[in-house]
Amino acid sequence: MCENEEKDLTSLNSSLPDIAKKIDELYLKREERLRATKGRFNLFTTLLGIGDETRLHSRFITHLLNSDPEHNPNHDCRRLFLDLFIDTIFESNVLSDKNAKKTFKDIKEKKCVLARTERPADERRIDIYAKFNDAIIAIENKIWAGEQADQICDYKKYIDKVNPKPDNNFLFYLTLDGKESETSNGAEYFCLSYKEHILKWLEKCLEATYKYVNINQAIQQYQNVIKQLTHQTMENEDMKKIIKMIEEKPLIIKYQKEINDSVEILKQEWRQRFWKMLKEKLKINEPIVSSKNYEYLFSNESIQLNINDYNYDINFLIEINFVYKILIKAGLCTHKYTNENFQDKIFEKIKEKPGFDNWGVGSKWWILGAHSLVESNISSKAFIADNFSEDKLQLLVNKCVEKFEPYVKEVQNWWKKPISEIHKP
Repeated sequence: MCENEEKDLTSLNSSLPDIAKKIDELYLKREERLRATKGRFNLFTTLLGIGDETRLHSRFITHLLNSDPEHNPNHDCRRLFLDLFIDTIFESNVLSDKNAKKTFKDIKEKKCVLARTERPADERRIDIYAKFNDAIIAIENKIWAGEQADQICDYKKYIDKVNPKPDNNFLFYLTLDGKESETSNGAEYFCLSYKEHILKWLEKCLEATYKYVNINQAIQQYQNVIKQLTHQTMENEDMKKIIKMIEEKPLIIKYQKEINDSVEILKQEWRQRFWKMLKEKLKINEPIVSSKNYEYLFSNESIQLNINDYNYDINFLIEINFVYKILIKAGLCTHKYTNENFQDKIFEKIKEKPGFDNWGVGSKWWILGAHSLVESNISSKAFIADNFSEDKLQLLVNKCVEKFEPYVKEVQNWWKKPISEIHKP
């Protein structure tokens, strides 16, 4: 290591504690705010990806704009959201030409025949399409996807063909930040942004529906999705403060790779320490089972306990699942009767026992399913940091053992009778 690098690392070492403390304070405040407001819950992003242009954004915006009871019988607000959309665009600087603004405003007086996704002859899809008696509003919606060849140009030709009054046809190109299209080839279109225009429109919709809780809450949740997409949430405000801190300490940027690599090594070492301490703790606490015939099988990141009684084995497995939670599974196999017919009988008999529903159903081999010893994601940096010290790690291990031992004993007692009724030694 050269002298300059040593100086850099010395400087970095002196500044990191202060930065970490400030970031931790921001994190705690954010967590407190999210818990208090239940701010993480959002039905839209629970069901669909936040950037799903077609199934989330285009579909929901079309639903709000669709005022025709024949095509949208579940929409009780009729033209409310459509007219507010027209007002939002009219009040903005999207339409700079006075005649165009007046023509667009006049659409409020026209009957909306339908609002839907429209497929021109070439099988491409106009994402949002509202047709009136002698006018059309078409919106091409782009979150992260790129444009197809001549897309905007072709859509303009299509809507002018459907309604041969081109001055009454308005084609909008909707993106997160209102950027221009690269496929217009001189065709007239207008830029809209989620960041400005859609959020302003949704704000008007919220003000107009404050009396109707179910509608208002749905729009509010969609508004939160847009704020998250366009980096306008409180979390993004916190991030700006962190960015400012790093900006003042550019050495963090210089040594980012070395810092990230070191963190990954420490995470792996922490997990190795956890499994080693858990295995040692279980060995010290032997025996925890009523049978004399049992054994532990240890691997890198799992622990299996086999208990042999009357020619059957009860198997307990401690492992980390795909979301990095520490789980315990309880299952059964036999030395002489390891077959599906035997498993079917055991499974049916176990289900007859009172209290079975309280345990939850697993597969036939892991009959009682999986239960968490630790609910948190043990691979997350926050969890590891909070449990990094030897004392904290020992407390975590003790917690796992305290849950594991009574579980083993209860399952043993719980299974004996139904198993013995099916298979007697």
